[in-house]
Amino acid sequence: MIDILSFEEVERHKTLIPEPSIKRVAIDYGEAGAWKRTWMYLTMPNQFMIDKDWKFTLPNGQKAEIREGFVYDGASIPFFVRPFITAFGPLNRSGGIHDYGYRFGHLRDWEGNKIFVDKPRKFWDDSFRDIGAYTSHLKGLAEITWAAVRSFGSIPWKKHRKNNLTDDYLYPDKKGE
Repeated sequence: MIDILSFEEVERHKTLIPEPSIKRVAIDYGEAGAWKRTWMYLTMPNQFMIDKDWKFTLPNGQKAEIREGFVYDGASIPFFVRPFITAFGPLNRSGGIHDYGYRFGHLRDWEGNKIFVDKPRKFWDDSFRDIGAYTSHLKGLAEITWAAVRSFGSIPWKKHRKNNLTDDYLYPDKKGE
């Protein structure tokens, strides 16, 4: 874990992992009635799509990117905790990187080559914590959210491993690699 940093160091970290350019994906309520819509609003996480390729440099110096079109929910915050912790803001960058790693089991470097392939769930959870602390300077928040991810992240992790999703739609030039 990283130590308390100066303001200048925090600002430098924010430039190495800048905020991604995102747009909100509307919730599809379908034909749901008023009560069901309300329940969906309260329980479904907001989703956002990267609308411009997001390039960043990780704390270890590795250059990585997430391409335009990736949809994620930031940090999956239960609705009853949302008044206190937002899914975006200080958790946005770490949440996007973590969600990508959970879903596809790797990141991509600036040339589109897979990196961090076949890393265990703990690697991605620790990355969530470390990147959150690295970019936000909120070590306590990073630790609290890391504990929640470690406690409850096994369900989405197992679902994504079972579904064996690929990011070929984001990297058609690297399809199957």
